[in-house]
Amino acid sequence: MIRPEKNHKLQVLSFAHLLNKHPEHKGKAKLIMIGSCRNDEDQKRIDELQKLIEEKNLQVFSFFFFFSINN
Repeated sequence: MIRPEKNHKLQVLSFAHLLNKHPEHKGKAKLIMIGSCRNDEDQKRIDELQKLIEEKNLQVFSFFFFFSINN
């Protein structure tokens, strides 16, 4: 689940920092996030993460797999 306490934003920023500091890992390292989307707040967090990934130019190195579990 995409809960705020997991701090996915920090994970994305840390991954961007790794690739900036060690460009030799580009093409090798991948950021993969798998989880569930429970509600509109979760979807908003996913949208914000995707925007951050675009801002950091990490689209090629990042993959999201989130599924909805709305009742």
